[in-house]
Amino acid sequence: MAAQSSLRITFEDQLMDLAVYDGDRLLVCVEVKERATQLQELVKRLRTYEETLDLPKLDRGNDPLRKAKYLVRRRPPYFCGVAIGTRLEYSVCYPAGKAFKLTRDVIPYV
Repeated sequence: MAAQSSLRITFEDQLMDLAVYDGDRLLVCVEVKERATQLQELVKRLRTYEETLDLPKLDRGNDPLRKAKYLVRRRPPYFCGVAIGTRLEYSVCYPAGKAFKLTRDVIPYV
């Protein structure tokens, strides 16, 4: 008999397209775009918030800021962006004095 997994996937998890949880612990958040260029632009703009992030700043219409706020508030260890033909995987850390840091990585399979 196989061990039962506690992994679950949620859709539209507080403005992130997908999220993977192990029980109540957020493991990975995933953003989905149609085109690779959209995904690359999102990640480029998301990185502009790594150094500092103004959480009270209005984010209506600013998707990268919304995603940055999600990372800081929810603190997932991994972020993934996918588009047709493209997958970008990052580990996310939260160094003292900074909002977050994305590092290209491979999300480990459980």
